[in-house]
Parts: sequence; C-alpha cells; structure tokens
Amino acid sequence: MRAFFKNNRTLLILSIISLAAFILIGLFTVFRINTGSLLTLDIKPFYASGKMVGAGVGDKMYDINTQYFWEHKLSLAPEKLYFMSFLTPPYIALLFYPLSFLTIKNAYMVVFVLNVLILEVGLFLLFKDKFKKNALKRNIFYYFFPLIFLPVWFALLQAQLSFILFLGFVGSWYCFKHDKPFYAGLFLSLLLLKFHLAILPVLLLVWKKQRSALSGFFIVGVILFIISLLLVGASGLINYVHLLVAIPYENVFSAIHPQLETSLRGLLQYVTGTNNIAPIIIPLILGFLYVFILFLLSFKGKWEPKTNRFDIEWSILIIAVLLTSLHTYLHDIVLFIFPVIVFFEQFKDFNKIFIASLIIFGAFILSIVFFVITVPAMGIMYLIFVLLLEKNRLSAGPKSV
Repeated sequence: MRAFFKNNRTLLILSIISLAAFILIGLFTVFRINTGSLLTLDIKPFYASGKMVGAGVGDKMYDINTQYFWEHKLSLAPEKLYFMSFLTPPYIALLFYPLSFLTIKNAYMVVFVLNVLILEVGLFLLFKDKFKKNALKRNIFYYFFPLIFLPVWFALLQAQLSFILFLGFVGSWYCFKHDKPFYAGLFLSLLLLKFHLAILPVLLLVWKKQRSALSGFFIVGVILFIISLLLVGASGLINYVHLLVAIPYENVFSAIHPQLETSLRGLLQYVTGTNNIAPIIIPLILGFLYVFILFLLSFKGKWEPKTNRFDIEWSILIIAVLLTSLHTYLHDIVLFIFPVIVFFEQFKDFNKIFIASLIIFGAFILSIVFFVITVPAMGIMYLIFVLLLEKNRLSAGPKSV
C-alpha cells in the first residue's frame, strides 16, 4: 500500500484536488436548486423507482400508469407534472431504494457526490500509466480537462448515471492493457446499465475470441438478470421489453426526445423533423453500415492491448457505440473523455493540445445552441481516429519474420 501511494503520489494529489473542485463547484450549484426544480431533472424517475421498490410494486414498475402515479406523489404541483418514464433495468431501482428514505434533495446530493467519485476512479485508471511518460504540465491539463467538458456537468447536474458507463469503458481498457481480461469483462458489464451499448463491445470480444473477458461479462449479466427477475418478476420484465419496444413509435414518453439524441438516429430525426423511427429506417441502416465497415477495418489486425494502437482502437469502439446508439443524450458524451485524451496524445507540442481543447470546448458550447452539429463532429472524430490508426500501422511497417 505504501508503494502504491509513493508511485502514484502526483496522480493522487491531482485526484484529490479535482475531486474537491467538482464537489465544491457542484454542491454550490446544488444548494441553489429548489425541490420544485429537482422534479424536472433526471433524478426524479430514479428516486421514484426506489419508492416503488419500497412499496412492493416491482411487478408494475414498468407500467406507465404506475410510474405516473408515483411521480405524481412526488410533485409539488401535480397539475404541472412533467412525467419522465423509468427506462433503466430493474436492478438500478434497487440501488435507489436506500436513497428513497431521504428527501429528494438529499438523495440528489448523494448521487452527485457518488457520480464525482466514479468519475475520479475512471480518470485515475485512465491516467495511471500515462502519467509516467508525460511532462507535469501536460498531466495537469489532462486531469483537469473534464472540469471544462460540458457533458460532464450536464450529467452531474441531471443526476444521470453516465459515469458508470465511462468507468465501464475505461476500466475494461485498463484491465486489457494489464493482461487481466476477466476483470475487463467485469468492467464491461457496467454497460448493461444501457444494455444496447454493450452489443458492439461484446461482438468485438466474440470476434477476437476473448473468452475470459466474455466469461466475466456474462457472469455479472446473469447475476443482474436474476436480481431483476426477483425484483419485478417475469411479468415485470415482459412489461419492460414492451416499454422499450414502444419508445421509437409512441409519444407517451415526455422525457424521450429522439431529435435531441446524440447519435446518427438523433441527427436523422432532427433533420427530418420527426420522432418516429419508421421514415428514417433506410438512411439509418446505411449510416450504421458506414460506421460498422470502418469499425471492421479498424480492428482487422491482431488483438494487442499493450500497444499504443489499442488506445486508438478503443477510442474508435467508443465513438462507434455512441454513433449507433438508439438512446443516448448529451450527458452520455462523458464517454468522449477517453477519445479526446487519446487525441490530445497525438500532439507532441503542448500548445497544439491547448488549441485543440479550445476548439472542442467551443464546439460543445455551440452544440448547446446548434444541437445539430454534435453528431457530425463525432463523425469527423471517428474518421480522424480511423485515419490515425492507419497512419500508426503504416509507420510501424511490416514486421520481420
């Protein structure tokens, strides 16, 4: 333990400073939010799900009328209720059960602090090895970049759970780098929070015959399925599936805004001005094919996690997952921290990194006003990483036999 602190002293100091900065800035904002405003944030369906667990109505958790009833009980002005459907897996409701004994504001503050802690664990794993080869000013800049990355604050203030997804991607990458594929699979299972995001990573592991990682992933998956089954029963799980299937076609979900989703689907819905997926299905399939073809070309080589090339490949995986997602918003762009840091690492000149960060910061400022630019910007980054990977392969040259 002493050796750990000695070898990671600078990183731990920066972690503590970053943690303190996030909590101080965040809680200053949180204390200024009244309960009425909290009921318009994403904490509400999570908090209500915990209440439903406590009331023993798990089998009806995914019934719209039941969800409406429990959110109605929380509302200070029921006649102005802004309904937000609970769409995450049942085991998440179990996590919010202890918080349901607190007031919603205190529960919100607990979630805020826990999200910051999860973010810091992810950043620690991301930078643990990189700190050894970089200059101090570069390390400091890298570590505090999330403080100015707007999707991070959007996720924190909404009390979203996107940081669990971030930890899933970063933790699995770190374990692969350190030759611990089983633990990588355990980290990847965190993506089951939004299980459609796990499809592409799992297919990649199958393709690359990463049996140990797949074992870790499916062990946790089975455990979470059993917990969910015990919580809501078979009928509750069937209702959950029906609810998810209805999302692209029905407009009863006031918290679902397809035109605001940060994915190819969201872009096409925005351009066509429709919330129904049917009119965009053909261009959406063509867009997915484009992403998948580049993805397959990117991973056509050997599975070599210990190389620098693997960082670029993992960035391509993350962006591909975001582009092809059917349900991601601005708060899920916290996953982009990893590709952004890898992108910065391609510059030897620190001044160029600073300029690149200003461009990224400016792009996300603009995306708040002109939302439509977010997905094309991600697509451009995707193409840049594919080209960087090809450049990396060409510079490596043919290996001697």
